[in-house]
Amino acid sequence: MVEIFESAHSAILSTISCPQHSSLTIELTPFYIALLFNSFPQHISSRQFRVAFKTVMQIVSPPFPIAELEPQLSETLLEMLRASISTASTSLLPPTADIVAQAAMEETQEERHSQQSSLALALVDSLPYLPLPLVEEWFTIAAQAMNEIEDPVLREPVKQRFLQILVSGELDVERAAIGVAWWGTRGGRTLILGVSAEPAMMSGALPGPDRSSHL
Repeated sequence: MVEIFESAHSAILSTISCPQHSSLTIELTPFYIALLFNSFPQHISSRQFRVAFKTVMQIVSPPFPIAELEPQLSETLLEMLRASISTASTSLLPPTADIVAQAAMEETQEERHSQQSSLALALVDSLPYLPLPLVEEWFTIAAQAMNEIEDPVLREPVKQRFLQILVSGELDVERAAIGVAWWGTRGGRTLILGVSAEPAMMSGALPGPDRSSHL
């Protein structure tokens, strides 16, 4: 049953991803997102939910035409996701076939998630695609959502995914610049690593050894 639902979701995503279908996308997206939330976790896996939500966020954000036609849609979807995180179940989800297969292929331990941590991961996954005016605010909101996960084992994958986005080059130049400022002077480092954490470097940052003055 899960495979059938995931195939149907993939077909819908393929349809609304076409730029020439912008008018159809505007009509379908709210209903599709509602269906997506209602289907998870009973009918689609954590991985598929994350892929689907991230894809929709790409579609409704620049440079896709829908971002000009409905500029408020991306933030509306983010608010829906944020509200769901606060009320989501914190119980472990059963392992799905894709997680087991990936762990076996990579010879690593299965990464376990709850509904709450999966939704938080979906929010973090969306950060590289947000319209520029939303980026800094939603960096903070995503970090706060991560910190609501009480189980450190479930919180750790969200933290690692957040750090990966900051350092891996997934952010374009403009969003990376916002990320550097957020990390260094807007409280991002404290939100992600904690007050007592050792300083961490973002990609492209220069080390800062003590320098004596030559004047």
